[in-house]
Amino acid sequence: MSTALTILRPIVQVHPVLKSGGWAFGWEALAAIGTLILASVTVRLAKSTSRLAEQAQNEARAVKDNSGVVKEQVELQREQAEAAQRPLVVPAPSAGWTDGKNPYNSQSGPPPWTLVLPVKNVGPGAALNVTGYIDFGVLFSDTPDRRVRLVSTSLAASEAQDLRLDWRGEANTDWSSATGKLDYEDVAGGRWETFFDVDVETGRRYIRVKRTVLAMRPDGTVPQN
Repeated sequence: MSTALTILRPIVQVHPVLKSGGWAFGWEALAAIGTLILASVTVRLAKSTSRLAEQAQNEARAVKDNSGVVKEQVELQREQAEAAQRPLVVPAPSAGWTDGKNPYNSQSGPPPWTLVLPVKNVGPGAALNVTGYIDFGVLFSDTPDRRVRLVSTSLAASEAQDLRLDWRGEANTDWSSATGKLDYEDVAGGRWETFFDVDVETGRRYIRVKRTVLAMRPDGTVPQN
């Protein structure tokens, strides 16, 4: 209000029509001046509102960016936790098993190397319920199918064991072109699989790991490979 009076005072003092008592014209002039003042205030208010809106948008954008950073950090921490508890079980034959020598040889009965598959958990997390099979590719008269199951066990990180083959008849000594799979779980309930091949050269058995995959997530969903 004080601003409007300050603007009007010189106009009222100087305008000749107002001095001569032309009130009809004077009120029209005052109304026009008031309109100008109102327009000026409106413009200033609009600019102020625009600045506030821009500031609000910037703050909202900053909050959104920060939430994105927080989400990425949470996701990274989750991935690190999962990696820290992930097992990785692979065949780990020793020279004795590969060559069929001590302690995997015998003077009588089936060769001891045919009864077990040496494996090791080379991952940082424990491997639970480790099992699997070896597929020999042919049918045996003493077995229901060509796959021989591995007796289940569990492995701590860096632990190695000889998994026993569950022969239901005479053990097979021909492992040429055999294939296999290891199944195991992590402590969160995720299920993993390791696939491998067996090659035989000059009486030695060489195992080649083909791949390891996450077969099922802890929540029961299956990854889309």
